[in-house]
Amino acid sequence: MKRFVLLQGDGMPDLPIEEKGGKTVLELAKTPNLDFLASRGEFGLVDTIPEGFEPQSDIGNLSLLGYDPKEVYTGRSPIEAASKGIVLGDDDVAFRLNLVSFDEAKGAWFLEDFSAGHIEDHDAKELVRALQQGFNSSLPLEIHPGLSYRHILVWRNGESRFVLKPPHDIQGQGVEAYLPKGPGEEVLTRLLVEAREILRSHPLNQKRMAEGKMPANGVWLWGQGKAPTNIKPFTVHAGLPGAVIAAVDLVRGIAKLAKMHLVEVEGATGFIDTNYAGKGEAVLRALGEYPFVFLHLEAPDEAGHMGSLEEKIRAIERFDAEIVGRVLDFARVTGDVRIVATSDHATPFALKTHAPGAVPFALWDPRMTRSNKHAVKFCEASAKASSVRYPSGPSLFFRLLDRDGLADF
Repeated sequence: MKRFVLLQGDGMPDLPIEEKGGKTVLELAKTPNLDFLASRGEFGLVDTIPEGFEPQSDIGNLSLLGYDPKEVYTGRSPIEAASKGIVLGDDDVAFRLNLVSFDEAKGAWFLEDFSAGHIEDHDAKELVRALQQGFNSSLPLEIHPGLSYRHILVWRNGESRFVLKPPHDIQGQGVEAYLPKGPGEEVLTRLLVEAREILRSHPLNQKRMAEGKMPANGVWLWGQGKAPTNIKPFTVHAGLPGAVIAAVDLVRGIAKLAKMHLVEVEGATGFIDTNYAGKGEAVLRALGEYPFVFLHLEAPDEAGHMGSLEEKIRAIERFDAEIVGRVLDFARVTGDVRIVATSDHATPFALKTHAPGAVPFALWDPRMTRSNKHAVKFCEASAKASSVRYPSGPSLFFRLLDRDGLADF
């Protein structure tokens, strides 16, 4: 039986770095296993983000799993709500609620950090409890806790006609111009104001500042939407059962909506300190039960948002060594596993946010006879030099599954 693995290093692509001789992070990182896939497999570019969509992870991951965002996408937050088992009625709207840091010395709405310094889970839970208890009970809003800075707000019978910017796109600047605008804007703005009043004087934030940590002295809302209804079960969509290994609510929510099996990994955090080796081993275990396994690694994306070249290189190198390498060794032994390694979008560390454009991918099968004359680096420049380019995530997905009608390798 043929088996299939999709390894997704979130946000790995980057921009050329002038002080590094024009090389990108992928070029600087030591990635012998990704380089093997690129050298021996089908290697090129894939357009994961359809025209008209922002380069965001919800769009990219749906696309890479073969779903057309134009048909199934209703917003990021209802997907994350699904991961938490939050049931949305037809007229309910979910929002992502980030715990954030404002620096009032630089302006009333100066957004210092989109994640409150990647606040620890235990601190976040205490502050979310304070918000739940302190909000005006007349507001038709519910706050559901998540991990670190990532939480969910539900507005029952609410409005969704807002343009709300992701906070990682606007940190380091005044954001008053990005406050909610649209029907019901006064409800959301009131929430933002009340949240600041509750959080700025909270003893935990005073303690955090005394320890040199960023305070989580506000919240930011974005990614709103109603419950999606067009995501087919994966067994129907792909014709085989699948498993997902992911720490972040977004990807876990896609898995739940698609009725895929979720594999739990101890120590998987959705951050740069995640359990890389544990996730790699989880892929091998899952392949014992499921013919398709999707692994998502958030760490390169988080390092990009942090603006850290060093952490992004480290995250990519650990992805290569502890995840890609394990799966590649397994595939060599069993001879029946086809692998795709790619990303959902670029997250340039110099920009600290996502960037548009096609991303590199490599597709390899142990039965392949192809061998490039020279070793190829898994990076943007080499992918662009290839003649291979898939116009969408679904086109690459169905190529992985041998469903595109093209000749095999």
